[in-house]
Amino acid sequence: MRVKTCFKNLKTSKFLDSRVKEEVTKISQIYGSKLDVNVIFSKKSSGKFETNITLKDKKNQYHATNTNENVLAALNESMVKVKNQIQKKRTKYKNRINKRNLTNPKRTGLLRLLNEEQYEEVPYHELDLVS
Repeated sequence: MRVKTCFKNLKTSKFLDSRVKEEVTKISQIYGSKLDVNVIFSKKSSGKFETNITLKDKKNQYHATNTNENVLAALNESMVKVKNQIQKKRTKYKNRINKRNLTNPKRTGLLRLLNEEQYEEVPYHELDLVS
């Protein structure tokens, strides 16, 4: 895990660095792979603080930006956005249907229907098979 923080128009803060590392370790425990994290803290001319977070792994990249009057609030909200992106990606990956398995009769449950005793008496042409 590589964490890089950058401060624009702000003084460097060890507290913010440690806070970012804590949040990233939580995310890496959930995600379970090596991450490269870039966090940019900046202060706009309006007096608000902006955080840009970019997480990268081998295949995916997640990005979140947030603006708030408090630096910690902006950091927390952008971390929540990144966590939501990761969770959506993981649920999408888990719920994905593998099309190769749809043609395999072992995976579709077709053999279970044909091997059960109650369906032995039914002729095969009466079963509603999807081709």
